[in-house]
Amino acid sequence: MTVARTGCDAVVEDLQEMVSELQAGAEWENDTLIRYLEALGAWIADCPGYYANNGRAVPSDGWEVIRDALKAAKIYE
Repeated sequence: MTVARTGCDAVVEDLQEMVSELQAGAEWENDTLIRYLEALGAWIADCPGYYANNGRAVPSDGWEVIRDALKAAKIYE
């Protein structure tokens, strides 16, 4: 049985998966560090709208927001 990770452990696991994706040749919309970081900052600034549009409150667990932001920044414009 696999135990779902939470908090910091989940963020580290997500980052490891993202590195594996890139090493396997995945193509992201924001394919340079500068573009990725710009998208990350923009998504974090806009995240209340993201959660509202999905019928959710902004999570009180900051780690969950970080996880969502890291994933979103791959494609966020």
